[in-house]
Amino acid sequence: MNAARPQFFKVLLPGFSDKLLIPHEFTKHLANLDHCRKATILSPLGKCWHVDLLKCNDSNLYFTTGWKAFTQAHDFIVGLFLVFRYEGNMVFTIKVFDLNGCLKEYNYYPIRYSDQNIDNVSKKRDKEEDDTDCDAIEVKQEMLSEIPQHPLWEKSKQPAEFHKIIKPYNLNYNKMCVPKRFCTYHGLIDKQRITLKDSKGRSWLIEFHPGTKENHLRNGWEEFSKANNLKLGDRCIFQFISKSEMFVKVVKCRKL
Repeated sequence: MNAARPQFFKVLLPGFSDKLLIPHEFTKHLANLDHCRKATILSPLGKCWHVDLLKCNDSNLYFTTGWKAFTQAHDFIVGLFLVFRYEGNMVFTIKVFDLNGCLKEYNYYPIRYSDQNIDNVSKKRDKEEDDTDCDAIEVKQEMLSEIPQHPLWEKSKQPAEFHKIIKPYNLNYNKMCVPKRFCTYHGLIDKQRITLKDSKGRSWLIEFHPGTKENHLRNGWEEFSKANNLKLGDRCIFQFISKSEMFVKVVKCRKL
């Protein structure tokens, strides 16, 4: 059944966050384009996102409003390989392949959408468009609804790790953001010291600073960065050991 669902792929090029072109040949699978102005993407994070569709004068069709927020939430960078599968009724699922050619790992367990989950999203779209003129719908650039999770996620009490791509602020301001959700699960709510250990058995004592909007690893992060020769694009995988200790695996960025 799944094999019959049309798919297309995109390689992310510079400027990808502004809009994404849907291949012209693929649009023949999309019905009612003249009446609908949005699509729904089911993401690997287990969320449902609404994204505007824009058809230009040259007949090209793009994901626009909402797409940038989607790329930011999923840590998209140039060179990633995306595979979209059309589930019908302007609903898409997506697979994200990393620079190493493997399926991109996110903070939590992988999501597998059942046909029932997809049907529920499709029915919700029908209700929204029955109740509201499509042109008047305000597309929200945020996660709109929860999708039932993979069984392994349901059984897990806590997310065991989080991933971060090294960006300029990590090196220029000598700090690393720690996801709020990760901190909440593990009870990291007060200022404290956390020991970071690397694959060589070395350790660093880092200060954890909770904040209103973001939590950070600060004093000591510079020493960790230099010792591990962190560069832009490198990936750090933080694995929880205890409230005062984390293991960090560093995956060096492959230059294209």
